[in-house]
Amino acid sequence: MSSGTKDYFGYSGKTCVITGAASGVGRALADMLMEAGADVWAVDMKPVTGVSHSVIADLRFTEQIDAAAAQLPEHIDCLFSNAALPGVIYQGKDYTELEVFTVNYLSARYIIELLAERMKEGSTITVTASITGEGWKDKIEL
Repeated sequence: MSSGTKDYFGYSGKTCVITGAASGVGRALADMLMEAGADVWAVDMKPVTGVSHSVIADLRFTEQIDAAAAQLPEHIDCLFSNAALPGVIYQGKDYTELEVFTVNYLSARYIIELLAERMKEGSTITVTASITGEGWKDKIEL
């Protein structure tokens, strides 16, 4: 580790996959992990600069997740499932409630199940969530 590198949590040399790494919390996490000396694999619907590897995938579609997974390394030390759509209108695009649910929950679960076999004892999985879904029962008919 070079002097000036901040590796407070021991990520130096670790292979880390982050979904939703192009902006917000995911971007900040990618920057922190790069500064710590990790090998960062960023997965997002747009290219991510300043990381070790950028993999493009729209997490609404399992075939794109499968294609992204095929590009990821065989050994993963940490998976940060961070991708989420904050609402039905995001970055000028309209998304259906089903698409928001798919990205925010279903894709996270799918990716974890898909990549878990690449993770050995001592690996970590972190799922970031928001209050976007708060009160969901009040918003739909049961």
